[in-house]
Amino acid sequence: MDRRALPTEAVSEILRKFLFDPDKLASIFHAKLMEEFPDSYEVSPEIWMPVLADAIIRINSVVSTGREFNESDYSSFESYGAARAQLGIPLDVMLRGWQIGVGKTVDGIVEFGRTKMVDGNILVDITRFILGATEVAIRYFVIGYKASRLIANGGMKSTLSTFLKNALINSPDSDEIKLEAIEYGFRLDREYHTFSVTTFTEMSLREIERSLMDLPGFTAPDGAVALIEGSIAGFCTTDVIEYPGVTIGIGPLASIGALGNSMRSASRAATTARMFKMTGCYSLLDLGLLPAVSTDLQVGDLLYERFVLPLGRGEVARAILKTVDEYLETGQNVEATATKLHVHQNTVRYRIARYEKIIGGSLKNSNLSRNIWWALRRLELVEDSRSDE
Repeated sequence: MDRRALPTEAVSEILRKFLFDPDKLASIFHAKLMEEFPDSYEVSPEIWMPVLADAIIRINSVVSTGREFNESDYSSFESYGAARAQLGIPLDVMLRGWQIGVGKTVDGIVEFGRTKMVDGNILVDITRFILGATEVAIRYFVIGYKASRLIANGGMKSTLSTFLKNALINSPDSDEIKLEAIEYGFRLDREYHTFSVTTFTEMSLREIERSLMDLPGFTAPDGAVALIEGSIAGFCTTDVIEYPGVTIGIGPLASIGALGNSMRSASRAATTARMFKMTGCYSLLDLGLLPAVSTDLQVGDLLYERFVLPLGRGEVARAILKTVDEYLETGQNVEATATKLHVHQNTVRYRIARYEKIIGGSLKNSNLSRNIWWALRRLELVEDSRSDE
């Protein structure tokens, strides 16, 4: 509902009376809570009521202006929830407190509106908007509360890898995972990049894990990283930094409930890049056709037999295939290919002409050149498998 669409004069009077005095509202909340839970709020109200008043002010601002909640609001609501947890106030009591307070406020608004002959539909709209704004606030109260309790109990460090494994691999779309995510402080309405890490260097995965955990964006509520079954995996809201000799697959943005699909993309990107000895950060989109080359072995073998095997083996065959590969890589530029291979341009022309004669086709044919590129990538994998034997 757009608050600004409501009749300004009538609404403003209602809001002035019931919403623009946060201290008064906080007192009402406190009094009602003391009636229902006399043993739960033994802490002096001077300690916790300022945080309550700040939360009310932020809700009032949204209700009265029609603006959206922002990051500052969310942080304030989380702080409110964390403060309640630190005071030892039970979660159900905290939520019941807001239910009582909001109910009291809405009752007062309806009663006052009727005395001022405010249209019933307007009162319904105001009530709906207040309840909607409060629902958002309560969601972040709970996030702050549970995250604070989890940290206090030392639960984050001991169970993070289990949570990540379940969120990324086992049951990413389950309600239980979503509840756990809230406990860690992650937002269900936020999107994250998943990532998977492999390494060619002596830098251990544990070292990389510790390094990532020290960076902003890789700890709750912005992300998480852990060593899971011999590889590093996680999700984050920032760009993953590159490490020398390390391959990182990046998945597309996804919410907590959809991290599984994103993680499959990240893992495939990491696996593909590693197969071709590529280091750095790559998404499936960055890798183009390489993921298909690495998995569709039947097509790759057919193209390999058609465009590689006819040259035979030996130094001459390798030199020709290397020249063809660089020639395609440079956009079929003879000068650039010669420079890269440190040979004369006529040598490049001779090798290309000889290759075209052997395969019976021209590299100027775009469809043919794509097939040759695929065959050469399959050649890389074949040579790697031979070297591992």
